[in-house]
Amino acid sequence: MAKRPAKTVLLIEDEPDEARLIREMLNDPNSGVFELAHVESMSDAEKHLAGQSVDIVLLDIGLADPTGLEAVKRVRAAAARVSIVLLSSAEDEQIAVQAIQEGAQDYLIKGQIEPRELMRALLNAAERKIIDEVQFVEKERAQATLDSIGDAVICTDAADNITFLNHVAETMTGWPL
Repeated sequence: MAKRPAKTVLLIEDEPDEARLIREMLNDPNSGVFELAHVESMSDAEKHLAGQSVDIVLLDIGLADPTGLEAVKRVRAAAARVSIVLLSSAEDEQIAVQAIQEGAQDYLIKGQIEPRELMRALLNAAERKIIDEVQFVEKERAQATLDSIGDAVICTDAADNITFLNHVAETMTGWPL
């Protein structure tokens, strides 16, 4: 059986003790699933993301600059399709919940993280990234197909609201999507 390549994790954490704990949890000899890179600031993270492929970002939402949702938005801007798992203080848990609604995959509470929980969150984020990539490819393929056929295609939802028009349908009806 072929060994699966390690998933790359970028830890964005400005507290050395927290970074050390995460590193120790991921360096378990039984894990071998993740390769960890660590930066201490968002500007360093943006440089790293611009130059290297990363599967998962493990992001402290309590960074000095930026904080909270702004940090999540900057990671998204630097790597639009990367999976994000958040590290949050108990006081910032509500912000973490909001960030999940903005597209982060999971969050962990600092000071309460167990190695098994960290591994579960990262493995789930890696699996989610694979599923998202497959869906993206399928959506692109479907879009290319619908745009290239000569027939008008109009899709509606259960309430008969138009949810999609291909280019031929737009031309025939004069309605923009």
